[in-house]
Amino acid sequence: MPERRTILVLGSLVLGMTLTAGLLRVLEPGAVPPIAGVTLMSVERNATERPEDKLFDTTAQARPWRAIVIHDSRTLVGSYDAIDKAHRKSGKDGCGYHLVVNNGTGDDDGRIELGYRWKFQESGDYLVGPNAPWYHQNAIGICVVGNADEQPFTDAQMRELTWLVRQLQQQYDIPAEYVFIDMGVDTHAPAKHFSGPRFRSGLLGGSLVSR
Repeated sequence: MPERRTILVLGSLVLGMTLTAGLLRVLEPGAVPPIAGVTLMSVERNATERPEDKLFDTTAQARPWRAIVIHDSRTLVGSYDAIDKAHRKSGKDGCGYHLVVNNGTGDDDGRIELGYRWKFQESGDYLVGPNAPWYHQNAIGICVVGNADEQPFTDAQMRELTWLVRQLQQQYDIPAEYVFIDMGVDTHAPAKHFSGPRFRSGLLGGSLVSR
């Protein structure tokens, strides 16, 4: 497994490797539940099951996840199903991300959809490039529906994304510097409507590798 410095160097190469750009634009409308059939929100609490229990209730034994990669869908509308259809059209075996955070256009604002790759603890398929295999095997892929170059994520999305990443950090002992984020088209500048420092302040450890 790569050492700490190697991982951080590889992290800088994550930027710009997402396959989501353009893929969602070929979608036709329509919505079905995520293959895993499980959704959650941190604010939904009852006497029988906490949202974090639903998050980590996977069919297979948990993988030793070492990092987290976060993308935006680069579209203003979408859902797990939309990404799943786009990725299938591109030749993938379904949605390449493990988790999707909705913006209200495909499901409830902020709702987290758990994909089959998460439910069955399978490798992701959301990057291209020579280092993609390491990330697919070791990093949890999260897609936030929206385009951070065009408009901010909703308050509910930011709340749920922060909660989700903190839960994953705590469960798998992932330090903040192993949370990699790639949003927007320009790989040399921050996405216009996403505040890395603000998001960083909400993570465990308070540090985020960002553009």
